[in-house]
Amino acid sequence: MKTLLSLLLAALVAGCGGSDTGTPAASLPPTSTTRADASAQADRPDVDAYLQSQLAAQHIPGASLAVMHDGQIVYAKSYGYSDTVAPVPMRPELRFPLASISKQFVATAVLMLVDEGRLGLDDKLAAYLGSDGPPGWNDITLRQVLSHTAGLPALPDQGFFDGIDAPGATTEAAMLARFRTYPLLFPPGTAWSYSNVGYDLLGFVVSRVTGAFYGDFIEQRIFAPLGMASARMLRSTDTLQGTANGYTLARGAWQPLQIDPAAVDYLSTGASGIQMSALDLAKWDAALGAGILLSPQSQALMWTPAPAAIVTPGSYDWGSAYGFGWFLATLPNGQHVASHSGGLPGYCHEFIRYRDTKWSVVVLTNLDENQADPKPIAQEVGRLFGATP
Repeated sequence: MKTLLSLLLAALVAGCGGSDTGTPAASLPPTSTTRADASAQADRPDVDAYLQSQLAAQHIPGASLAVMHDGQIVYAKSYGYSDTVAPVPMRPELRFPLASISKQFVATAVLMLVDEGRLGLDDKLAAYLGSDGPPGWNDITLRQVLSHTAGLPALPDQGFFDGIDAPGATTEAAMLARFRTYPLLFPPGTAWSYSNVGYDLLGFVVSRVTGAFYGDFIEQRIFAPLGMASARMLRSTDTLQGTANGYTLARGAWQPLQIDPAAVDYLSTGASGIQMSALDLAKWDAALGAGILLSPQSQALMWTPAPAAIVTPGSYDWGSAYGFGWFLATLPNGQHVASHSGGLPGYCHEFIRYRDTKWSVVVLTNLDENQADPKPIAQEVGRLFGATP
């Protein structure tokens, strides 16, 4: 999903409106490629040439690629630059804010609690977050929120963003109080509409059930056991060390992005709050393939089209349905695909799992979501590796 807060949160270091004092997009050597540390993978000149051609064609400063088959990394490499000023080459170990790819982690956290008997998919959202909501609020189930069929809006209202710098505006209590005032778009369970607000609320549910910040649960139950060293939650107090710089392109020059700390605190919620490297996403992919985090029944639900979760063709990613945290599609050859994109100011990504052939492709880029399009890159890389005929 690539529509999260582009116009509301981005603030150019050099000023908005296309200042051309940044790094010219054509001024850096175009051939920087970096392997993962200690990698012994065979060279794929065709893949490298394709990635470099796409960086040039789309004016993307840098990208990290990870290709996995049956839980093993087959190819991991970075291209271009994480810092266009120094310049510093992109490296596979650098983390990126994942934006909406974060939703699959929140969905997994909910399903873990379901497997433990601490939640039920048909539990009412109001049972955990209060019943003083708009008409229909008390009918919403967790299953519907997971599948974007609850009728919740896509984003918080403009008034929320206008007041985002006010003290306490991005606390869970303040956000929940505001989100509960939003009228539903349709009766729960009758239609589909992508909702970041819904996944923010799921994060609040995890927090209420566990008694701690939902991100702590994810860090302790997913990141640490899987050895995901780069993975962490977004926090306004974090340094950028180890993180790829984000950019937008204005008048042919890359402009580094800086986001209001209060906006970062909002982005740390369930819809978009996770950051990590492509290498750690490969560990996540391996865990999904091995089925070590969830019961078989719960994991199957992630990739099963949910009732009423019918996605308008061509409107989001390349799915025609939605499970729990994943867009789902059946290709013309009958192959089943699960995918999700992620976009924020300065970043745009694609994660594809070819479920029948057990190939997965991750492409993370550090160019603004409205300017980069990594989906066709990931699809072509999948074809080059034989993920799909």
